[in-house]
Amino acid sequence: MNLFKYIAIAAFSITMIACGEASTSKKQDGIKDSLAKDNRPEELKALTRKILAAPGNAVLYDQRANYYIKHQQQELAFEDLKMAFSLDSLNPAFYISLSKYYIEQKEPANVRLALEDGLRKNPDNTELNLQLGEFFMIARKHDISFKYINKALKKDKYNARGYFLKGMNYKFLFKEKEAISRFQTAIE
Repeated sequence: MNLFKYIAIAAFSITMIACGEASTSKKQDGIKDSLAKDNRPEELKALTRKILAAPGNAVLYDQRANYYIKHQQQELAFEDLKMAFSLDSLNPAFYISLSKYYIEQKEPANVRLALEDGLRKNPDNTELNLQLGEFFMIARKHDISFKYINKALKKDKYNARGYFLKGMNYKFLFKEKEAISRFQTAIE
């Protein structure tokens, strides 16, 4: 009877080990299948892998949010922007990304608020000033536009985009000579 008991235990153990290996093999096959079936673009998969490797890196969430904005996936973009802001609420690039999100959502009031909020936290940021200058240029509020553009140009007097935006403002105001002059400066 003892021999039968040992044989039964041995057979049971061998069966359990074999089932465990099969289960592990099935899990690995399942992971491989899900990765093979992942038809997301490689750029998105790469960003997601980076985020999984460094979940505390706010810049990575911003990069993926910009990817989503570019590909009209606004809900996912907003989730990543929220995460980026929760990790770093002072980064000026995040406010620019948020303004792009609101542009895609066709919410101009929120575009302005996002840029102004970013500028309150980063008053000397050239890019935020230029973005607000462009916003007010499009809104045909040229006096305000010039204010922000000039502030940016005080920080970076060689900023071609600033001169281009000034030229566009002058063009909208039908001041041809001033517009041409600013466009030439931008090119130089």
